Amino acid sequence: MSLDAWVGVIATVGTTVAAIVVSIWLEFRKKHGSETALEPIPPAVHHALASVAVTRLEKVRASGVLRCGVINHPPLSAWQQEAGAPVFSGYYVELAREVGVQEGLEIEFVAVSWGVLSSSFTSLDLDLVLSIFETRARLQFADFVACLHKVGVSGVMRASDEPLTEVSQLSDPALRVGTVVGEVGWEYVTQELKLPRLQLVQVDSDALRTAFSPLISGDADIAIVDDLTCAQFVSANPGYQHVFADDSLYVCKNSIMVPRGETEFARWVDESFLAARQSPPLQELESTALKETGGWVKRFR
Repeated sequence: MSLDAWVGVIATVGTTVAAIVVSIWLEFRKKHGSETALEPIPPAVHHALASVAVTRLEKVRASGVLRCGVINHPPLSAWQQEAGAPVFSGYYVELAREVGVQEGLEIEFVAVSWGVLSSSFTSLDLDLVLSIFETRARLQFADFVACLHKVGVSGVMRASDEPLTEVSQLSDPALRVGTVVGEVGWEYVTQELKLPRLQLVQVDSDALRTAFSPLISGDADIAIVDDLTCAQFVSANPGYQHVFADDSLYVCKNSIMVPRGETEFARWVDESFLAARQSPPLQELESTALKETGGWVKRFR
């Protein structure tokens, strides 16, 4: 046998062994931990992965498990604590479940807060995060696929205040802006507008509606968040007005976030989720979810 052939055999065997180690570890964790247990990867698994390059797609197929992060952005994706454990719902959650059926995979959902998005693939051991806006800041640490929808970014002010109509007005040093750390509104004012910290009233939370807390308390003059969340809040609170509603400050593709640079896995996620979307029950569910948003979430693709 030639040297090249021997190298090929060794590489194949090594990859198989590493995949088996990963599979055994994931099965052990599944049996001995909860759905959201986040034990660190054992040294033996790290060594197996380091010694032989195993792609994420190979790991998922070998273990039969796809770990999906879920953020709170109903009706697209949501989670809430019930009896001490998170319960997951929303269109993208059901879409992931359909992927599991079509691909023969177990889907594990993990509750994710906005502030940990940038480290979620390592700190939470996730394979992907469902229903996430693609932004320039997030492209620094992730790639985005299955871009199905688009949503704008706008603001909410007290109804008694003179509404802002120009983006330049947000840079007024006297203006106080409420945001949720890590969310698209926070990224917009910190990365795009580069507002100084003194202008920001930042809330660290997994719930988008908490962006309005500084506005309600009087600590902020405007809250910046996505169009849908703004519209829902104003509809339920007559004492407030939706500003920049007719001309969004920023428009984002709503996508699935995957680790940056893992091309094979990204392509598989894109193809798998688009295929699952064609299921008649999922088509009906998508139509229902979009109607629930009142037109603030639109189809992108």
